[in-house]
Amino acid sequence: MVLFNSQLNPQNDHARRAVAAALDLRYTLIDLYKQLGMSADDHFFRVGIHSGVATLGNVGSAKRRNFTAIGDTINLAKRLLENARGGQIIVSEDTLSYIESSEDTRVGVRFEERPTIQVKGRQQHTCVYEVFSD
Repeated sequence: MVLFNSQLNPQNDHARRAVAAALDLRYTLIDLYKQLGMSADDHFFRVGIHSGVATLGNVGSAKRRNFTAIGDTINLAKRLLENARGGQIIVSEDTLSYIESSEDTRVGVRFEERPTIQVKGRQQHTCVYEVFSD
């Protein structure tokens, strides 16, 4: 899990940065596959990105403590990841809205709408978009 735009690292372009990081991950892994003599068509990764409010902080006891993020935003991001196919990067409509409202809109990135998905723990369907480099 990667967090963008927390209290520790505020960022106005957090959604764009998350998508750029996912695309960097894709191309780095494809290069690694080539170095290892594997097919570049085999994808052993998938990414789900959702934007929203989450609770961040240390959770646990005095003996064992972890910094974590919890909440519906985190849960939906995980459900998007679970619904992505190998090699696929999908974003929620909320993430796409953040990107479209920023000044640096979609340079070098294309989003294709996919069928809505029903994720565990939510009654409403979620609109998703697959990410591609132009």
